[in-house]
Amino acid sequence: FRSGLPPKYVEMLSNNELKLFDVFDKLKDITLDNPAYKGYVTAKLDWLILSNLMVSASSIGNQNYKLSDHKYLVNEVLLPPFLSPNGIAALGESPLEADSVLEAY
Repeated sequence: FRSGLPPKYVEMLSNNELKLFDVFDKLKDITLDNPAYKGYVTAKLDWLILSNLMVSASSIGNQNYKLSDHKYLVNEVLLPPFLSPNGIAALGESPLEADSVLEAY
């Protein structure tokens, strides 16, 4: 595969090593416990599976079940620096500068 990107960047973007995770607790973060169901259905129905991302914040919405019959999950993620405008600009620079962008991540 030839992309014109330094091999380190290609390796990080390729997802060859999936590290799947969900930041929400599978036992405590219940997303389906609508009072209309009178306790018959309670579970963590929703999952946000991520890989190779850094989560900066997470939250659970629809606490009052007005929007849906279950809660929703939100993750804010940080993009790796090499995907930012400055990081992309560094790709065209010398390998040492590109490496510094990668190491910051």
